[in-house]
Amino acid sequence: GTAAYTPYALFHGRYVLELSMNKLGVMVTTGRDCVTMVTQSSQSKTFELADIGDNQSDAQTAASDINAASADETDFSSASQTGGSDQAAGSTQADEPVYVPQVDESIDFQSLYNQTDDEELKSLTAYFSGVQPTYTDEYTGMFEGYNVVFVTAESLSTYGISREATPTLYKIYHEGFEFTNFYNPLWYHSTIDGEYTNCLSQYPASSKWSFEASADTYQPYALGNMLNAQGYKSYGYHDFDATYYDRTRTHPNMGYTTFKAIGAGLDIPDHVMYSDLECMEAVYGDFIQDDKFNMYFMSFSGHLPYNYDNQYICMINRDGAENVLSEKGYSDEAIAYVAAQMELDKALEFLMDKLEKTGKLDNTLFIVAPDHYPYGLSDGTYNELAGKDIENDDFELHHNQFGIWSSSMEKPVVVDKLCSSVDILPTVLNLLGADFDSRLLAGRNILSDSDELVIFADQSFMTDKVRYDASTGETSYFVPESQIPDGYVDQMIEEVENRLYISDEMINTDYFSFVYNR
Repeated sequence: GTAAYTPYALFHGRYVLELSMNKLGVMVTTGRDCVTMVTQSSQSKTFELADIGDNQSDAQTAASDINAASADETDFSSASQTGGSDQAAGSTQADEPVYVPQVDESIDFQSLYNQTDDEELKSLTAYFSGVQPTYTDEYTGMFEGYNVVFVTAESLSTYGISREATPTLYKIYHEGFEFTNFYNPLWYHSTIDGEYTNCLSQYPASSKWSFEASADTYQPYALGNMLNAQGYKSYGYHDFDATYYDRTRTHPNMGYTTFKAIGAGLDIPDHVMYSDLECMEAVYGDFIQDDKFNMYFMSFSGHLPYNYDNQYICMINRDGAENVLSEKGYSDEAIAYVAAQMELDKALEFLMDKLEKTGKLDNTLFIVAPDHYPYGLSDGTYNELAGKDIENDDFELHHNQFGIWSSSMEKPVVVDKLCSSVDILPTVLNLLGADFDSRLLAGRNILSDSDELVIFADQSFMTDKVRYDASTGETSYFVPESQIPDGYVDQMIEEVENRLYISDEMINTDYFSFVYNR
């Protein structure tokens, strides 16, 4: 047949690496992969410029609906948290918040469309002209002016976090903004693609190193660049070889003008491989005295292997892990995995202690997000940690959490909305009160009234209504099937393809440079 993701569709239409390998075989996939690498694109798409007038009318209607419902809107949090919305978005005479579109008013898509003859730039501009923006919300600007600590945590899983073994990570995950319906898809190039998605809110491509390619593009919405423009100083760190993923190019391009890794400024005598704590002890002095700092850390302690022979960090934390996990009945590998993550916990605890002593802790925002699930565990061990069978479920395998926390928060905010790694950056920008155009990022501010969508590497997806498995064509329903509009699944398949395509072309065309005339 010729339906979506059949062998025919995969051969003649969009190239999907995982599905092509499974359905067309190694030889055909290798050929398609080579073509894609040469052409820099897996498919050509053309979009039509939206009617700007109708689009503005739709936006005004949406804003009216959101504001009218603000007093009794569905509350996704278990405990409402004060701050942010009134000062960021204004209020009505009835003291009800007014929510506004998160757009850059200086961007005129009609003008951009007319000023170029480049067909790719025209098509991208046409696409964005029809994207509905997200809106400010009750948490917008809640942490405006705060220092920032952003951690992409190697192989961190919520199932390895506990109050006993990793109390600092537990606090960040459960006492701040707790995102319980968060998915952390494993992309094509594991860690570096996970980091790319966390940092730039774009989907990576299968046939290129998207992060590496981004180093030659303008990235105004990267957290470092956004905050530097507000007078922050930004620092980036990684306690492994600086050249492994060429972070000495990608991270300064995101605004981390000071970037250190082993072999590039991070000079630690008698360096202990894998130690996040050792790295934090070596670098905190760079920024601890700054009035406004933004620190990014790519952790390494949680990296495989998880055993006591080849992973020194597992060994030095073994006794502590075994003591607190003695009643769990875990295997040695499961305990070693927790022992590895305990080193990141110690690093964060150390940093919090230093911030508290300098009076900066209450004004510092922590974001901790995984790069991918711990695929380095042997079969069955992840099920041990989860307490259920998730290894045989291609969706739940990627179910995880991430946390946003500040000691200034009086109560946790539990967010049950479906979301994923690509949504982290716009959510953080929103909380910091940053000005950005939400239409130009692939992710959505989770705290806004945006639609729910999680996309996986093989173009399977989840929404609040359905779960679609691209490898089998099977659709599962979260609501009665009778409530699903006709053509909904086909419409979402197209939306998924468009979002992945657009992310790839954002890098290929250096679209932000075009928009901002850089």
